[in-house]
Amino acid sequence: MPAAVLFDLDGVLVDTYDVWESLVHDVARSKPAPDMVLEACRRLRVRPADALMVGDSDFDERAALSAGVRFIRFRSFADLRRLPGVDP
Repeated sequence: MPAAVLFDLDGVLVDTYDVWESLVHDVARSKPAPDMVLEACRRLRVRPADALMVGDSDFDERAALSAGVRFIRFRSFADLRRLPGVDP
């Protein structure tokens, strides 16, 4: 299950959140518009400037950057499975 994690400025884990809901039906515009990213930030009570989105497409990247959220791209979940300690 995807999760959001929250760290303080010293890198200490503050909290984790299970992210299980779909936002596609709760926003006016889908990616690449920033609506879903901004709604996720709102629900998690995280400022976009403090958020990081991981995605695999140009639409993901455009949505994140349009929302003011940092972005990391990966090619596939298979790539993530190769990282030690990661269970996507």
